[in-house]
Amino acid sequence: MIANLKRLAVLGAVVAGISGPALASDILITDVTLIDGTGAPPLAGASVLVSGERIALVSPSDIRKPRGAIVIKGKGKYLIPGLIDTHIHLRGGTERGKFINDRTLAIPALHTFLYSGVTTVNDLGNNPEFIFPIRDDERAARIVSPRIFAAGNAIGFPRRTAEGGGVQITGRNDVRGKIDAMLGYKADMIKIVYDGTDSLRGEMVDGFPGLVRDIVHHANDHGTMVTAHIGGREDFKLILDAGINTFAHAPIRDRLDEATLKSVAARRVPISTTAVVFSNIARVADDTSWLDTPLFHATLDEKTLELQKVEERQRYRTSGMSERFKPLVDNMLWNLGALHEAGAILALGSDRTYGPMSLQEIELYAKAGIPLLDCITIATRNAALYLGREHDLGTIARGKLADLVLLDADPTANVANFATVNTVIKGGQIIDLKALDLPVNRKGRK
Repeated sequence: MIANLKRLAVLGAVVAGISGPALASDILITDVTLIDGTGAPPLAGASVLVSGERIALVSPSDIRKPRGAIVIKGKGKYLIPGLIDTHIHLRGGTERGKFINDRTLAIPALHTFLYSGVTTVNDLGNNPEFIFPIRDDERAARIVSPRIFAAGNAIGFPRRTAEGGGVQITGRNDVRGKIDAMLGYKADMIKIVYDGTDSLRGEMVDGFPGLVRDIVHHANDHGTMVTAHIGGREDFKLILDAGINTFAHAPIRDRLDEATLKSVAARRVPISTTAVVFSNIARVADDTSWLDTPLFHATLDEKTLELQKVEERQRYRTSGMSERFKPLVDNMLWNLGALHEAGAILALGSDRTYGPMSLQEIELYAKAGIPLLDCITIATRNAALYLGREHDLGTIARGKLADLVLLDADPTANVANFATVNTVIKGGQIIDLKALDLPVNRKGRK
């Protein structure tokens, strides 16, 4: 079944809209330090030729310039694959748990990702009437945006459910109808939510592991993977044994035991990391200085920054969420380090709404002791594996889609260098960073 799923995913990547905008001129990147996303050491003096939307040639030395090609001189710069955030919630589809449909919020939010070097995002819980039309517009090149993948409604269980106005399943008789509703939108992934000790997220129904297997089998039979939101170690083990395709979070409530670490690594089930959502909520109560970096000020307007610093900060303080999350962040970072050490597939995921937070996620990997070269793999190749799109995305290799980011400084030397974005290429087209709908580009406009 999984082999068939992967075949369908590859076919879907070609047929169902991953290809992106119209073909552009050839692009030749010369004399650059290449970090290809596979985990191979950086290669100085390399050249990469892009033809149309794909990478035509990768060479350890010079490539002869094709007639009419655009040349980007890469001397002193570093070329990495476009970053992939496997878990976001795009702004504009929900607000305080209610559906909205506001593209004036969505487009600038998407542009924050491009400006941060993120060329693909995966929305794991949103208003389907909002997110799927935006996804379709991206695939038809009607908007400037990262590649968009989306799950639509999350699938929850009795009591209050997940973000995006989650749909409830009460038993096996519900599976086909509720899953088919999302498949009808051509959802790229189905998300289920189960947190066995948190009544805000759901409660166990009879035969739950079998129910998960039914959901996974039904979605996989339609060429769609299933991811799961979980909270703690026992939930993680339960869902892993039920045959889930990916995890929407690493466990946070407690630390994984050695047997579970070995099991998830052996089964090759990718995990979206999402440490920053917990870290930011925990620390905003005491410190908001992390919102004052040049990248945040370039991409978020003053009103949005002030909202985070005042209203959101107060909400997290008075609700007790900040205090509750502080000790849990240590568990999350420990689990990420242990999972990486065990050989599990970690994939970049922020569970946030803005591009700078994807880079904050990478900062937390470094804090967890993960080497920076491995951080690049987590944010590129592993993230493509998470989406089932490794044949087209995630590494710099001949035939792959040309999603590339040129950095001014070495990301393997300092995690802050991920923010030194010089040039972003998506599907063989150079993104005009100065034309994005962002505060950095509005300054001085009349």
